[in-house]
Amino acid sequence: MHRTRPYLAHCVLWLCTMTTFAAPLAAQDKPAAPAPQEAARSAYARGVEAFSAQSFSLAYEQFLLAEQAFPSPNIELMLGRTLAKLGRYVEARTVLQRAQAGSSSPKYANTAQLATAELAAVDQQLARVELEIGDPHGD
Repeated sequence: MHRTRPYLAHCVLWLCTMTTFAAPLAAQDKPAAPAPQEAARSAYARGVEAFSAQSFSLAYEQFLLAEQAFPSPNIELMLGRTLAKLGRYVEARTVLQRAQAGSSSPKYANTAQLATAELAAVDQQLARVELEIGDPHGD
């Protein structure tokens, strides 16, 4: 009976040691979450790949993830293009206008030009109604 006590004490000591050191080690095994800019870059690359493969639903999801992680006019341009390819022209117009407005920096000059061209193409797909209200007095 005396033999079980040292064995039990040994087991308790081992269990305490493992609990103390295993939790920090397990935490170290988990990779750190990527920085928002890196997450956006990765999602953007997957979106471009999907867009090139004409998988527009997947491209939309990836560009949306990229925009949520780290908004940029380039991401919005591609998101707008993708929405247009999906036939969601009203949403595409809104996103492309944001891309155009956010492209005021010289760094995004090309993006601004492309957004303007994409907006013109989207506008051709949208129906417009113009109302002209005449003079109610008949003058």
